[in-house]
Amino acid sequence: MPGDPRSVLANNSTLFPDTPGAVNGTYDTSDPSLCVLWGLPYDHPASYMKKQCGEGYGGNLCGVCVEVDGRLYAGKGEFECNECFSRGVSITIAVLAFVANVIVVIGALVLTFLADYTEEEEMAIGDMLKVLIVHIQ
Repeated sequence: MPGDPRSVLANNSTLFPDTPGAVNGTYDTSDPSLCVLWGLPYDHPASYMKKQCGEGYGGNLCGVCVEVDGRLYAGKGEFECNECFSRGVSITIAVLAFVANVIVVIGALVLTFLADYTEEEEMAIGDMLKVLIVHIQ
């Protein structure tokens, strides 16, 4: 175990050359035997907290999704992480959702203004749409 976490942060193993992970005056943070219990940020590759979490997880309780090999992950719920969509797919989904929302609002407006409220009818289509929207909310 390194004698001082500051030497790991500075990546200088000259004072502790026999430490696991010490290579030519520096530390190999990918070496699984290099583990520092205290004094390092929890997300440092050599920290004890980082070594406790499985791949793709991080944080104090290993409940946070982290980037792995340049791929972003997001929490799915129930402590599961899924890879995020690419930026292009995310933008496409957002634009399609916006267009669908605009179509629904314009359709509701047209149906409401086309309804003839002078006749005795049970319920106009605009009123039914309003009930549906309120129910979904």
